[in-house]
Amino acid sequence: MKIVDFIKNKKSYTFEGRIKSIRKMGIITFLTLLDRTGDMQIIIKKKVKKLKIGYLIKVKGIKKYNKKNLPILELSKIKILAKNYLLAPDKYHNIKNKKFIKKNKFFDTIIENSLLKVFHIRIKVIKMIRIYMYKRKFHEVETPIMDIKENSSNANNFVSFHKATKKKVFLRISPEISLKKTIIMGYKKIFEIGKNFRNEYISKNHYPEFTTIEFYVVKKNYLWSMIFLEKMIKRIIFSITKKKYLLHNNKKINYFKKFDILSIKECIKRYSKNKNKINIYYIKKKLKKICDKKELKILINSNKKIIRYIYFDKVISKNIIKPTFVIGFPTCFSILAKEKCKNIAERYELYFLKKELANGYTELNDYKEQFLRFKNQSLKNKKKIDKDFITYLKFGMQNCTGCGIGIDRLIMVVSKCEEIKDTLILSNFK
Repeated sequence: MKIVDFIKNKKSYTFEGRIKSIRKMGIITFLTLLDRTGDMQIIIKKKVKKLKIGYLIKVKGIKKYNKKNLPILELSKIKILAKNYLLAPDKYHNIKNKKFIKKNKFFDTIIENSLLKVFHIRIKVIKMIRIYMYKRKFHEVETPIMDIKENSSNANNFVSFHKATKKKVFLRISPEISLKKTIIMGYKKIFEIGKNFRNEYISKNHYPEFTTIEFYVVKKNYLWSMIFLEKMIKRIIFSITKKKYLLHNNKKINYFKKFDILSIKECIKRYSKNKNKINIYYIKKKLKKICDKKELKILINSNKKIIRYIYFDKVISKNIIKPTFVIGFPTCFSILAKEKCKNIAERYELYFLKKELANGYTELNDYKEQFLRFKNQSLKNKKKIDKDFITYLKFGMQNCTGCGIGIDRLIMVVSKCEEIKDTLILSNFK
């Protein structure tokens, strides 16, 4: 029986949970029992074995009410299921050290249980995504997480070694190429939920391993994908929160309204803090202060569209609070996307509460154009061209659209987590 059912069900009287607090008043002992659904008070009017905070116990008793008319359990039987041998923090001791609690997540299960609530939301979100996709007749597929060749993009792989074949293996940064190969093999509506890995920096919104859903649909373009994604995001958030708004800095953000669609240039105009200084000269001057050496080299010979994109990515994207589709990305930063017009790709990114939640586009299916883009990229990052994917494209790929959604960041939005690692039940990087 879950603690949450104690209020609903008058006959409920058996529970399991961790002891959150112990308080003695003469002969009588009060316990606070906690599970992932909530906590409850237990009154003990007889002698019991020595109990400590953190013990996992099973209790049986009669439902009664205290002076505040709140339900309590008058104990009749108790069984210790597991003992806690660590000095456990309680309501009055050790809970101010948040770093200690984050490092030892199990202690949160006897303090506020906030992390377990987030993990419960995580389970719900992933379950709902699957249900949503299955109802729309998508096929779920699994593609390799390990690859024998390094990715050709600018992202960095984790590298390992396979003893039997004496070859390096690389953990994937994205399932995108493999899913496109699956489309070429004949599937029309597919998705994959899985782990990806990037050997890069750690921040509030970035973690070395992360979970995504990527979906692909033939005979559709990026505009269709935006509509599909908007409906899915609204359905998932509402099913968990039961509200048409989310709170951000005590302000209601209505996500049920139609999502904004803005170009990069329009985003800079709307979300610049100093709206009198949004000309290209001011932008370039500001970027020189915050860009690294590689980015500065790009800036020197770049046109206005590329400069605006870098400024948007570095500065403006962190100011977007309302759910917003951003379009108008330069083709040189979207090498797997079709070109809409000169140097502009058929691509969008979805931002919400200062986070990039999704990235999608109309997929490039011209193998000659794809080879040229890979070649240009290879000259810059010194990585090999993915000739295997070019071979697949030569076999012929239908017009299609694809989208990748960061599940961890979506959970951050729904659960109000400040850091991405707090959405993981266990995190190895502190």
